[in-house]
Amino acid sequence: MRSIIHGIISSIRYHKRWKLQGLLQQVLDGMTQIYP
Repeated sequence: MRSIIHGIISSIRYHKRWKLQGLLQQVLDGMTQIYP
């Protein structure tokens, strides 16, 4: 779980703000699969 959060933080650092929303959407989709 920590590795996922670390990956998200790293991605945020390299992604522009307009890409952040799409990234969060992918994360939310992944979370719904991990925690139905």
